[in-house]
Amino acid sequence: MAVNETISLIRDIAVIAAAVVFTIVLLVGGFVLLKLYPVVRRAAVNVEQTSSLVYNVVSQPFHLVSEVVELFNRILGMVLKGRRRDEDAEE
Repeated sequence: MAVNETISLIRDIAVIAAAVVFTIVLLVGGFVLLKLYPVVRRAAVNVEQTSSLVYNVVSQPFHLVSEVVELFNRILGMVLKGRRRDEDAEE
């Protein structure tokens, strides 16, 4: 057996071994992902529900604050308008 044939044989065995290892890794990885899918799905649903709850709890007061500020602006505008009328009446 010549050196070239030995190197070719070693190369072929290495390629076959790498292909077998790669296939085993893919199969095991796929199996693990299939087993983890329900857990990940439940976690995603829980995160979605939690974020929705937090959004509702946080956003509602901000909407209320904007309405209160708008009401305060209108009242302040009416007060300032009334003062201007009073000042104009005094002159």
